[in-house]
Amino acid sequence: MVAPLGIVIPTFNEAALLPGCLANLSGAFPVLVADGGSSDATVLIASRHPLHPQVIVTHGGRSRQLTCGVASLACHWVLILPADGRLRPGAEQRIVDQCRTMRSATACLDLIPDDRSWHHRLRRTWSRMRSRWTGGAYLDQAPVFRRAAAMQSGGFHDCGPYDSADLGWRLRHHGALRVLKEPVLVSCRAYHSHGVVRTILQHQCQRLRMALGGIHK
Repeated sequence: MVAPLGIVIPTFNEAALLPGCLANLSGAFPVLVADGGSSDATVLIASRHPLHPQVIVTHGGRSRQLTCGVASLACHWVLILPADGRLRPGAEQRIVDQCRTMRSATACLDLIPDDRSWHHRLRRTWSRMRSRWTGGAYLDQAPVFRRAAAMQSGGFHDCGPYDSADLGWRLRHHGALRVLKEPVLVSCRAYHSHGVVRTILQHQCQRLRMALGGIHK
């Protein structure tokens, strides 16, 4: 049976955050944890969770985790949910309802940073604008793809942190990306660990490398 929605959660040493991510899911739609070879208890936590998510372990980077995860689900739409992402109760059905009216093959949720300081509020606004302009959404925006279109396009390429955005860009011919009216709360852990300025500079350098062909596709 083909489900209207499937959820892929890519993980790598996410034992601390995965339980909170799974706890907010209803269990009404298939969930798959695509692990990249964690050395902590991530896989054990996933395999023993009451939701009984499908668990696969792959090596070779996040793009391979995502491609294998999407290929393993039987669903019309697939939501890529980061392990630090938190959905509201009933979010999955609301996502399905909104996707049913979409002509495009790509969408994302409305990113809500867990830090409400001004620079993270600006980041939220910029994320919405950038995704609408470029047609791509990053992992922390919980991108949504029409599964058939994603697989026909070759799945996710090895573009480092831009693998989901790259897939969205390649699916632009199906229609403009839509930012759904459904929030996803995500942590600002990278910004807290490395600092806002340093993290932004790292992202810009990675974008430049990608534009110049320095990240393999």
